[in-house]
Amino acid sequence: HDTSTGAMVAGDMVAAVGTIVLAPPDGDLRLYLASLARLRDLAPSVLFPAHGDDIRDAVGLLEHYIRHRHSRTDQLRAALALGPASPMELVERVYADTIPAFIKPVAEAQVRCHLRYLLEEGEVLVGLDVDDLAVAAQDGDADAGGGEGEVGDVKDFAGFEGHLLLFSG
Repeated sequence: HDTSTGAMVAGDMVAAVGTIVLAPPDGDLRLYLASLARLRDLAPSVLFPAHGDDIRDAVGLLEHYIRHRHSRTDQLRAALALGPASPMELVERVYADTIPAFIKPVAEAQVRCHLRYLLEEGEVLVGLDVDDLAVAAQDGDADAGGGEGEVGDVKDFAGFEGHLLLFSG
């Protein structure tokens, strides 16, 4: 960030068109949101992304990215409120027919990052089957399921494959 001009090289934090893909295991929504806020707070006058043209409404774009991520998280909360679902089932609920089939794996990666965020916030429970989730939701037992991927095992949680998710809040 050049304080004399306000110019900032943003690299892969933003793009001139669209949004950035966050994919597990490296994509961390919490860190990404904090980084976007930090960049916004520096009040750059122009951003230079790794791809695309320079961005003159730098603060506006950074605020848009932050709002977009929170909006997507809210959409996932609403989708999870409908009942347990796998990540790809959540893609179908959230994106429905708004994206082509070949983009759905990318959307699933995005969903996984948002789910990790919600898991860390204690808003979702992960279990091996519906019965485990029902017990966890009823008893408030975050360790229900007894298997890999349960709440409390976030650092070693490689993914959500084969797991059902339930909104708990």
